[in-house]
Amino acid sequence: MNKNNLFTWLACAAAASLTALPALATDSAVAAGKTPQASDAAVSGAIAFLRAHDASVVALLEGSGDSLSTAAQSEVRAKIDEAFDYEELSRLSLRGHWEELSASERAEFVSVFSAIISLKNFDSFVDYYRDSNIVYVSEQIEEPRASVYATVPLERGTVGITYRLLRHDSSWRVYDLVIDDVSTADSNRRQYSRQIKKHSFEELLKKLHRQLEKLKSR
Repeated sequence: MNKNNLFTWLACAAAASLTALPALATDSAVAAGKTPQASDAAVSGAIAFLRAHDASVVALLEGSGDSLSTAAQSEVRAKIDEAFDYEELSRLSLRGHWEELSASERAEFVSVFSAIISLKNFDSFVDYYRDSNIVYVSEQIEEPRASVYATVPLERGTVGITYRLLRHDSSWRVYDLVIDDVSTADSNRRQYSRQIKKHSFEELLKKLHRQLEKLKSR
C-alpha cells in the first residue's frame, strides 16, 4: 500500500477517519492459544487495547472467508465501530458549534457522522485489517486520555501515526488520528466550520444526510 492509498482509507466522513489499525495479538495471548478481548486489555494500556481489538476483528474476518455475507459485514462493521469514540470526534469536529447544539441535534449529528465513516470506509478497513503490518511503538497515558505512536510500512519507507484515545470506564476509544502532524479532528473542524459559517448547521446536517443516503444506496 502506498502513502496516498493509506491517506485515502484514513479519510473519514468528509475529511478523515479514525480507524483502529491492525496489529498482532499480545505475545502472552498467542502463547496461550486464545484471542485477547479488547475489554480485557484496557487495564494493560492503550496499546494492549488496540492490539486486542485488532485481533478480534481479524478473527472475525478469518472466520468469514474471502467474501463477506451481508450478516458478516454487519458483524465486522459493528466490531470495528467499537474502537471509535464517535461522540468525542463529533464534538472536536464541530468544536465551538457543538456547545450551541441541543441534545437531539448532537445525537443526530453523531448518528449520521458515524454511519458515514463506517459505510464509506468499510472496504478499505477490511483490506487494511487483512494486509497491514502496523507496529505500535509507544504509548503515553495521562488519564483519562492516551496517545499511541505507531508506524506503517509503505512501499518506500514508513509513515508515523499517532492515535489519540479516551478512556471509557475500563476500556479505551479512539477519537483522533494524527498523520504527518495533521489531526483528523482538526481537518474536520476546519471544513465543517467553513460550511456552518457560509450556510448553517442545519444545511451541513442535510448535506451529511444526503451523503449517507447515497452510501446506503450503493
